[in-house]
Amino acid sequence: MWCLLSDDLVLYILCFVTDAALPTVTRLDTLCHGFASKRLSSLKRLTQQPFNVKTSDVFNLTSLRLDGIGDNAIGDVGMSAFADAVSKGALAQCTYIGLGCNRIGDAGLSAFAGALPGRALDNLTILGLGGNRIGDVGMQALAGAVSSGALAKLTDLLLFENKIGDQGMIALSEALGKLPALEELHLNSNLIGDAGITAFASSLGSGALAQLSLLDLDKNRIG
Repeated sequence: MWCLLSDDLVLYILCFVTDAALPTVTRLDTLCHGFASKRLSSLKRLTQQPFNVKTSDVFNLTSLRLDGIGDNAIGDVGMSAFADAVSKGALAQCTYIGLGCNRIGDAGLSAFAGALPGRALDNLTILGLGGNRIGDVGMQALAGAVSSGALAKLTDLLLFENKIGDQGMIALSEALGKLPALEELHLNSNLIGDAGITAFASSLGSGALAQLSLLDLDKNRIG
């Protein structure tokens, strides 16, 4: 049986994956595996953990590598619950978060960005958010977190196929100096125009992204 990992299932996972439930797990991969409710119920019984809806006590898997939760139906509700867990330090050693091809919008990304101050994801190197519904507001929130020192070790940032326009690009451009390790930046298939690319070029001219080796701005509104 196969089903999309939706907000309800994300909340369910966050409610039973505690520090005692799966202490040896280092990777949670739900991509194309079909996390059906029946399977989740069986796994919950196996861990013998009581069901509750408090995210403050859950998801304490500090070395988890979240590279298989793309291509699901996670929206702003699920992303907000995930952000709450992140803010508690649940993924302090996480290096890869892949949330591409979901239904995350500005509210979800803003919640995620709000969880980043306080060194919540200091070891993250790859953040995949392509193929979602992120616009300028969400991008501005993420850029604000980066400006405060979050995600300083990031090497790959994937934001393709969203709804990011000039204001979001300007905000990101102003924060690029805080991403010294960034090597790949994917912004193709967005709504970036001349104002956004001008701000970006100015940031590069000031010495930002000295390590950048791949930049994708295809299919925007430049020129």
